[in-house]
Amino acid sequence: MFGADLAVKWIHVSSACLLLGSLALMLAVPALGSGDSNPITELVMSRAKTIVHGSLGVLLLTGAYNFWRVLTNNTLAHSSVYQDVLGVKMVLFLIILGLAIVALKRAAGSAATPRARRLLPWMVFLTLLVVLLSTYLNLERIHLLVQDAETSAVTAPAGTG
Repeated sequence: MFGADLAVKWIHVSSACLLLGSLALMLAVPALGSGDSNPITELVMSRAKTIVHGSLGVLLLTGAYNFWRVLTNNTLAHSSVYQDVLGVKMVLFLIILGLAIVALKRAAGSAATPRARRLLPWMVFLTLLVVLLSTYLNLERIHLLVQDAETSAVTAPAGTG
């Protein structure tokens, strides 16, 4: 199970990186281009939208798996701080998902609409915030698991090691 968990986490983090990079690219390309009708700008924006949609879908699936793994881990499932931060992270992801749907649906053409251009910086900011919360969750998970192992070692009967 460790190999599957590691693979899913790697895919999850890679998807988050792709999402953040694609959103940043969607912000930068219109500023660099000479106009919205530039064929290269249209191609880049079209591919970036595809990557954003794909990475959001993968994040949703791998996040659901990771959440299930947390719920089945007694140490993590009983930590209120871990659960609170995880809940905030999930709400932020749902907000990002909603913003992406609104921004990218409105930008059905190749170029981003003014509404999409206003929403993209918020999406980048919220994605960075989710990444920071993920870092905290990983550190908290390690701390809780070490603490649980130390408690188990202290409470184990003598002569069982």
